Amino acid sequence: GPSFLSHVGFSSADAGYLCSFFDIGGIFGGILAGLLADKTGSHATVAFGFLIITVPLIMVYYSESVAAGTDKQANIWLMMMIGFFINAPYALITTAVSADLGSHKSVRDDDQVLATVTGIIDGTGSLGAVLQGAIIGGISTSSWKTVFQFLMLAEGLAACIMLPLVWKDLKKRFQEEAH
Repeated sequence: GPSFLSHVGFSSADAGYLCSFFDIGGIFGGILAGLLADKTGSHATVAFGFLIITVPLIMVYYSESVAAGTDKQANIWLMMMIGFFINAPYALITTAVSADLGSHKSVRDDDQVLATVTGIIDGTGSLGAVLQGAIIGGISTSSWKTVFQFLMLAEGLAACIMLPLVWKDLKKRFQEEAH
């Protein structure tokens, strides 16, 4: 975010301004991910796809941001691109996947469970952000490249965690096609 952009050479004000484009990209990524998930009925698989695409894009973002230096236009597009792909699975996980879990047969008859499930998922994401911030704060003092490698690892691990739900999506799809 702003610390990295300040490291690249932007003022604190410009770094904060540029970070808003991450969220703008995230709006469009979340919308596309939602449309794809609704069209395919495979929420976890769509989230997984975005996570996998994001892994190499994180390093692209890092190398291109360093190469672009203080070129605002280039950094706006880079922030929008990375926000598009990072926020898309977040949007699906905190909404569609929460709804899927909240409608599971073991909790289907309890009207108040959906909000609880969503809160647990969102709260777990916040815990991840806290841990990520502490780790990044520690490693950013030695190497920004290491920070981005860590983020790639985190995205890859998130994709691996999604694999059981992806398997469930695929199994459901193959069963529907067989009938």
